[in-house]
Amino acid sequence: MKWYERHVDASLTRWSLGELSAPESSRLLRHAHACTRCGTRYNKWTRAHRAFESGHTDTPTSIELETLTVAGLEAA
Repeated sequence: MKWYERHVDASLTRWSLGELSAPESSRLLRHAHACTRCGTRYNKWTRAHRAFESGHTDTPTSIELETLTVAGLEAA
């Protein structure tokens, strides 16, 4: 994700494939939680990926867990 991208639409595919760095993922998640437009799209993506990976929409994917772990370790 480039610093000048206002919305995260273009980065959602890369994020779901685990191609974003931890700082990029953190920026994407912060923006998605603060922006109604992007938050709606982020939620649709995560529910779809969760359903494909585990069959449950409320179980985080392996990419989500890895991103949160790495981001948490970098913040510490």
